Amino acid sequence: MNEIVEAPHIPISFGICVGPNPNIQWLAALVDSIRALNIPDYEIILVSNEFVDLDSHLKIVEANTANTLRMAVRKDWWLPKKKNFIANQAKYDTVCIVHDYYLFDEGWYDGVCECLQNFSHYNKPWDILSAYVLRLEDSERGPDWVVNPNYLKKFLDAPENKDMERELRTLYPLENHPMYVVGLGAFEERLISLQYVSGGYIMCKKNVLLEVPLDETLVHGQAEDVEWYERVKKSPSNFQLRFNPFSIVYTQKPNKWKVYPLMEFHIKRLREAIDNGFFNHVS
Repeated sequence: MNEIVEAPHIPISFGICVGPNPNIQWLAALVDSIRALNIPDYEIILVSNEFVDLDSHLKIVEANTANTLRMAVRKDWWLPKKKNFIANQAKYDTVCIVHDYYLFDEGWYDGVCECLQNFSHYNKPWDILSAYVLRLEDSERGPDWVVNPNYLKKFLDAPENKDMERELRTLYPLENHPMYVVGLGAFEERLISLQYVSGGYIMCKKNVLLEVPLDETLVHGQAEDVEWYERVKKSPSNFQLRFNPFSIVYTQKPNKWKVYPLMEFHIKRLREAIDNGFFNHVS
């Protein structure tokens, strides 16, 4: 008889990083999409550089006093500072932090429950949980389960790998840099040591961010998410990165960069490079 695994109940603290001059329609749609997930217990923390009045833009929904929306405003906040603040203020042990232009698919929470139920059944612990990110404009795949572009560039710059660079540019001629060719299959874990979490959507256990906070000396354009995950991977806590193929989030921002799959023979070559120590001094 198959063991019955009870469906998990997952209270979640959502954190939304609101940028300067936000698109209020996008932000309201994001908040509405969280409310529409019907999560039994959740909170939404808006962290903004200025007060944002959402009242006239939000849909009318049934009030639930257990599920709160609160806003923190301070002029001197930038992305790493906002994300660290959310982690420190979060009520629940599971935190999901997004930029203000993301949007949750209506089946996102059910997908999270299904994924964690499977993890429980197969004894696969998780600390950071990625998911599919799709571009709302065309449903093309966006930044989700990806390889650190620094690693890929280092590999493709090596003379012995120029053939692979040419192959990728032939496969994806519309892209102007190989960093865009970073998408991996849903259960591809052979390249874990090369991966990172795109900072636009981070779902993790609260203790990950408390133990390894983002570097608040980094500002926009300095890849604070890439730097953060390299430190996460080196933590003695041995945090586990997993992918959730049952949930989708969307990016509402047009032309947000998209990813493409690496071919199996490309993955094998990267795997061989890992085993041979090629990436030991790359970050």
